[in-house]
Parts: sequence; C-alpha cells; structure tokens
Amino acid sequence: MIHVKNITHSFGDKLILEDVSFSLERGEIIGLVAPNGTGKTTLLNIIMNFISPDSGEITFEDKGEYLDYSSSNKEVEMHKRITFLPELEHLYVDLTGKDHLNYYASLWPGKVNVNNIINRLNIESYVYNKVGTYSLGMKQRLAFAMMLCANSPIMLMDELMNGLDPENVDLLTEILIELKENGKTILIASHLLNNLDIYADQLILIKKQNIIVKNYKFHEELSNNYLKVSLTESKLKEIQKHYDFPKNSQMMNKNLFVIPLTEIDQSTIIDMMNIFLKHNVFEVSISSLGASEWYDFYYRNPDY
Repeated sequence: MIHVKNITHSFGDKLILEDVSFSLERGEIIGLVAPNGTGKTTLLNIIMNFISPDSGEITFEDKGEYLDYSSSNKEVEMHKRITFLPELEHLYVDLTGKDHLNYYASLWPGKVNVNNIINRLNIESYVYNKVGTYSLGMKQRLAFAMMLCANSPIMLMDELMNGLDPENVDLLTEILIELKENGKTILIASHLLNNLDIYADQLILIKKQNIIVKNYKFHEELSNNYLKVSLTESKLKEIQKHYDFPKNSQMMNKNLFVIPLTEIDQSTIIDMMNIFLKHNVFEVSISSLGASEWYDFYYRNPDY
C-alpha cells in the first residue's frame, strides 16, 4: 500500500495542489481525472519523488514496514516498488526496443520473461529496430512493455492510451485488468473516460487544487442503474410543476437529468417514463453512470 499524505505544492505563486491525501491498495486501479493543467502530472511526479512537495509526504507500507523518501537509501527501496510510465522523449532513439526492455528487466528485482512480454503486446515485428524509427503508438506500447519488464508492485501511468488505435487500447485495457487481478496497484491518469469504466475501481477527481472525490467505489456505482433523460433545465422545471421526482435525482450537466433506480419499483419507473413522453421528451434510457458523466457533473457544475 502507498499513502499520499497532505501533499501541497506550488509553482512560484501558483498553488497547484493543496492538502491532497489518499491511499492506493494492493490489487486496485484508481483513475486520476482532471482537466489539463490542474495537477495530475505534478501529483504523479511527487509520488515518484521527481518533484519535492512544499509539504506532505509519500510513504510505502509493506507487511508492517514503512518507507519514505527521507534518505537516498530509502528512495532506492521505494523505487524498487514503484515504476512510472517512461516519457517517450526519454527513450533512446539509437537503441532498439529490445535494448530498452532488457535494461528495465535488469534494474528491478521482479524477474520476468522479456520475450513473453514482447509477444503479449504484439511488438515483435519492430522491437529489434531502433526506437528512432517508431511511430507514436509504437513508442507508447514500448513504454508500457518497459513497465511490465520492471514488474513493480505499484505502477503509475500518465495517459497510457495516448497515440494508440482502438485495437491496442483494447489490448492494453485487457492487460491492465490482468495486472490488477495479479495484485498490482495502479494509478492512471487518463482522458479516455469511457475506457476508465472498464478497469478502474475508484476515481480520484482533482479540482481547485484538491480532491473532490476520493475512495469513490466506481465499480459499485457502475452496478447501479439510473433513468437517464436528455433535456434542458428549463424543460425539467416545466415538468416538475406537475410531478415530484424521487430524492437524489439530479442534473449531471446542462442536458442530462438522472434518477437513481435502486429503491424504485417497475411501475413507478414506467410512470416516470410516461411523464417524460407526455412532455415530448423522448431520449430516455436506463443504464449506469460512467466516468464521463461524473466528469461533467463535477467539472461543469459551479457548486463543486
């Protein structure tokens, strides 16, 4: 388990993160969500100790043992347990992909079969070529393969799916789920919100320098169904003059009204759907709420 405790950081006079705290547990994937420029990458760099925070600390807990970044020896021990998705500009253009993979496999204590990783990621057709010949998507798959070669218990990833076609997005998503099932702990910042619905256990959303949602059991939420209605706020107010909707119904954004169905019987659901149809509102469906809808709710709602 890794603990992020009361992290505050500024660049000059600009406050980026303020008193940010959360924990990552074994066998869990947490999606880190925020608009560009709101501290996602800064937070990942602080967890890796690439940037020192103004205050707060990062600690690693393993079977009653606690480590932090307070000394160079402890930092080495921390970095045996944590890897960060390599930045593509830091790849060596005159070395082959296989050279990179062998190097990463030699640095970390978790022993792996490099050739198995090459085959699993379908990179055997170019992995022996120099990286300078790679496309963006090829480099991205190589960077992910390097993380797999390190085989650390904790993995941090910033925009893993960047530059990948749909087929490779599906492949890496499948591997992320396998890593989670094998006990890896993963914190991933991603702008592909619908993709997060597939593998993330929790969402962390950052707004105004702090976390507005944490320890939010995302997969539990995905098991809940909502009546989802596309309409404007003015149209909703018109309907509410004639009908009272259940408690906790809310507008997720300017055009989406949702009603939780956890404690509503089927006849009531049918009645509500008929009310909307009567008022010429035809876009009505039943499904769970995904990451994109929660993003809209928290980042486009001035009350949050």
